Amino acid sequence: MARPDSLPARLPRISTPSTGNNNSSALSGISSAQRKTQPSRSSKLRIVEGNKMMRDIDRPLPGDPKSTRKSQLHPELSKKRSAYFESEFATVNRDPDPVKARIQNEAIVMADLRTNVIIKDEFSFITDLSYHLSNRYQRPMSSIVINLTHGCCMMFGGSFDPAYTLTIHALPSLVQPTTNKRNAALVQRHIQETLGVIASRGY
Repeated sequence: MARPDSLPARLPRISTPSTGNNNSSALSGISSAQRKTQPSRSSKLRIVEGNKMMRDIDRPLPGDPKSTRKSQLHPELSKKRSAYFESEFATVNRDPDPVKARIQNEAIVMADLRTNVIIKDEFSFITDLSYHLSNRYQRPMSSIVINLTHGCCMMFGGSFDPAYTLTIHALPSLVQPTTNKRNAALVQRHIQETLGVIASRGY
């Protein structure tokens, strides 16, 4: 059917660009889930206004005393960590562990002494050494064990001069590095006074 001449012809639709709706047209192709993930910059409080050379500062600097930032850790996790450290390091008003106390009270201190010196009075020597070890390691006499081997053939430092070797077995808390050095020096002095063997000839 022919169009009458009195009716106007349909003009083509021309869309004019809008400068104010650039953001809305850009976001029209983004899904709703992506829109939610995008941070809202308008809601942030600007601390320092930026310029062409610097961006806006919208968060406090590290170490700012006026910062009101919250801890990133979960509150329950922070409470558990605080309770753990308080229970581990709070030695005041904490009842001692009965099992640990029993082990410390009943643990023995065993000394194995070997020397090429012939000891005539073994009973007196072992008794004196037992008292000395009891004082040094703060243990009762019932917890001191001494194994003595004397008059054996021993070559120490390339010679057969009087010498000895001493091995002490005890709890780790009793043989700490600093305590062990002091006790070793005092035991060497005791053996030098009783056996007449200098400290450099003992190990």
